Amino acid sequence: IAIRGIAPAPDGFDARFSALERTYVYRIADRSSEVDPRTRNFVLHIDDELDLKSMNEAAAMTIGLHDFGSNPGGTTIREVKTAYWRRVPQRTLIDDGMTMGERYRTPTVESGLVCFVIVADAFARNMVRSLVNGCVQVGIGKRSLDWFAGKMAAPLREGSTGPIAPQGLTLEHIEYPADDQLAVRAEAIRAKRTL
Repeated sequence: IAIRGIAPAPDGFDARFSALERTYVYRIADRSSEVDPRTRNFVLHIDDELDLKSMNEAAAMTIGLHDFGSNPGGTTIREVKTAYWRRVPQRTLIDDGMTMGERYRTPTVESGLVCFVIVADAFARNMVRSLVNGCVQVGIGKRSLDWFAGKMAAPLREGSTGPIAPQGLTLEHIEYPADDQLAVRAEAIRAKRTL
């Protein structure tokens, strides 16, 4: 966490419930990526090559209002606004027109990583990590898209597809409404939703 400023919060502000949306990114180094020791604390390394086309088909199933069912006793209905997988293009850190040859090539930190970006109005406990694991299971061919669709239709916990490891997950952004709408937003999000 980097603190850039401190000020009194406006009346009605609730860091969790006043938010309009949050953006998370999950980063993976798969077989097609170079493992970079600089990223070991914030990137998950897996030995398989990921099929991003099928993973994006699974991610597309999450968009909209769904019951993510991973928070017994609490509201688990969330609206996913954006969800997709992308591979970061391979780029070298230094490119000043001088060639040092293939023997010396320093990639940018995220070069070649597979990233899952998801934006939603709120998230249930372990929701992002569980969705990532489901998509990864599809991407490595262990599970089918029909299986993923079934998980979205009946969001019950299943031991083999719980949350993936935490180190790839980063909260990137939180969007809040105008100060005079903070309390109204918090009340709306706390309310139990139905589909």
